[in-house]
Order: sequence, then C-alpha cells, then structure tokens
Amino acid sequence: MEVTQTGNISTQGPFALGIFAYSEFGSVTVTQTGNITTDGFRAVGVVADADGAAKVTHTGTITTKGNRAYGIYAYSYGGPITVNQTGNITTQALYADGLYAYSYTGSKITITQQGDITVGPEADGIDVDNPDDAARAS
Repeated sequence: MEVTQTGNISTQGPFALGIFAYSEFGSVTVTQTGNITTDGFRAVGVVADADGAAKVTHTGTITTKGNRAYGIYAYSYGGPITVNQTGNITTQALYADGLYAYSYTGSKITITQQGDITVGPEADGIDVDNPDDAARAS
C-alpha cells in the first residue's frame, strides 16, 4: 500500500488520525509533504502500520495537541521500518512522542531525522522499541 499526501490535513477529536496507512498482509509506504495538525487524545499525525515493511517519508510540519498524540507512529510486525523525517514535529501534551517506531519481531529500524522535534511533558522526541535491539538512528 502506498499513500502520497501533498496538501494540508487538520483533525479534531479523540483518535482522529491525519494519515492512517494499514496493511494486514503487506508493506506500507507513506510520503507526506503537506502539513498535519491534530487536536485530540491519541490523534496521531501519521500512522504506518504493516505486517511487512513500514516506510514514512515526511517533509511537512506535524503539530499535535492531545495526550498520547504522536507525530509519527511506525509499526511493523515482521519487516523493517524506515523513517526519513526532514520536517518539524511539535507535540504539546502528555506522553505524545514526536516519532515512535516499534518492530514487533526485531526487524531493523532506520531513522534519519533532520528537522526539529519539540515535545511536551513525559514524551520522547524519538522513541524506538525493538526487542532485538536491531535499531539504528542517525
């Protein structure tokens, strides 16, 4: 599955996602060059959730307001995760990580981050969770 988004997105309310790309039996690629603003509990800017590889390329601005409202959330059950982030991410509430990547099976995670990330209280700019420590950030 591939999603390419070049305009602006604004959502309000709990669980109101800016981009949600999900593949139960394959890979997901999200390319985002517009701005995303969310306001609500777990209202995430970009979600890439795949059984296989998950890839996010982000060059716009993401702003979230809401507890646990991540800027980018990338998850893979059995494939590698790649995030190339050159835009800015700002989260403003509790536990709202700027960028979160999770590999269920320990596949390789590669994050290239060149923009600014600003987060609220009890949040991480970049949070990588990998059971086999097969992650690399640059």
